[in-house]
Amino acid sequence: MKVGDLVKIKWVTFASMRRARSQGRPVDELGLVIEEHRGAVKVVFPSKGRKTFAFVKKNLEVISG
Repeated sequence: MKVGDLVKIKWVTFASMRRARSQGRPVDELGLVIEEHRGAVKVVFPSKGRKTFAFVKKNLEVISG
């Protein structure tokens, strides 16, 4: 995973997806990696007003890169 990759969130349980949706976090959207450091990445989601969110790499799936 590197800067510029298009990614999607991998969900472990439906409950975690439901919690994220209720908190206003992205759920079924594609995001763009803008920063990568060790085991974490910062992703921007255009549909969320260009807000950035931080994720652990193993929780994301690369769609194109």
